[in-house]
Amino acid sequence: MNSLLPELMLLSIKPESGGLRSNYLRFALAGEIFIQLINTKRIRLDEKGKVHLVDPTPLDAPLFDEALARIVKKKRSAKSSEWILTFSNSVKKLLPRSAESLVMEGTLQIERKRFLGLIPYSHYKLIDRSRYDNLVDSILAILRGKADASAEQYRLIHLANAASLVTPLIPKEERKELKARLKEIGTDQMVDKAIREAMAAALAATTAATVAATASSSSGS
Repeated sequence: MNSLLPELMLLSIKPESGGLRSNYLRFALAGEIFIQLINTKRIRLDEKGKVHLVDPTPLDAPLFDEALARIVKKKRSAKSSEWILTFSNSVKKLLPRSAESLVMEGTLQIERKRFLGLIPYSHYKLIDRSRYDNLVDSILAILRGKADASAEQYRLIHLANAASLVTPLIPKEERKELKARLKEIGTDQMVDKAIREAMAAALAATTAATVAATASSSSGS
C-alpha cells in the first residue's frame, strides 16, 4: 500500500538530535491510516462526520488491518475524530512500525535508549539524509509557489501541518510569508478537522489525568 506514513515520520525527525519535532506526530499517522481506509473503500464518512463500515476485508497491511479490525468490532458509529484518537493510542508501536520501510531501505536507524538509565525512549538516527532533504525541499518549493503539488503532496502537507510539523521546516526569515501560503493551501478539510479534534481531546484527557494525579498526590502527602 502506498501510504504517507514514512514521509510523516521523516518530517517529524530532527536530523541533528534524532528527536521528534512534535508530540502530535501520532495523530498525523493515525490520520493517514484513517484516510487510507476511506481511499480503499473500507469505510465511509457521512455528512455529519460519522464513520460507517463498508467492507471488512483486510488489506494485507498489518497497521491498517489492525485499525480496520477495531472499526469492525465497534457496534455503533463514531465520529472520525474519535477513531483517529483511538488509532493514535491503541495501534501497537505506531511510530516504529510507521518507519519500518525507512529502516529497511537504510535511511533510518531506530535506537532504544534510556534517559538517566531509567526512562526508555527511541532515538531516530538518519543514516541517509537525501530522502529527508528532498522531501523538505519539495514542500518548501510548493509553499514558495515554485512547484505544483500533487494530490498526495497536498495530503502530506495537510497531515503534517495538522500535527505542527511544517512550520519548523520553514527558514525563520520566510516563516511569516510561507505560513500565510500554508493557510491558503487550506486546513479546513474534514480529516484535518478530525485530527485537530482528536488532538484537542487527547490534550484535554492528558491535562485531566495530570490534574487528578497531582490532586491525589497532594491529598496523600
